[in-house]
Amino acid sequence: MNAEGVNVEEGGMEADANQDFQDYWNEIRIIQETKRLDEFLDEEYGGRDDEGEGEGEGLAETEWLVAAGLGQLGEPFLEGKELSESELTTALSMMAPHQAQAIRRRVDTLNYTVR
Repeated sequence: MNAEGVNVEEGGMEADANQDFQDYWNEIRIIQETKRLDEFLDEEYGGRDDEGEGEGEGLAETEWLVAAGLGQLGEPFLEGKELSESELTTALSMMAPHQAQAIRRRVDTLNYTVR
């Protein structure tokens, strides 16, 4: 117990619970922002059209990446190359899981188009 009569261990657990709760809400906020960004970019630069094939589809995905501030991930496609898994993993390492998933979908489409 500390000078205020509060069990220090309980206070530590409460702080951990508060941090977990804050982390949870931050993740929810990131997910919502990612969904809004995805919807906006789909409206502005065209959605993922499963019927689209070849270079046209790849260009739409490249434009989406540029609009999201990740144009460097589309550069290999413009050169007729695939983006390596290691380059993609490095780029996604600092993103929230849902953001990384949205970016990975675009890059996977580009890599498939190049093949």
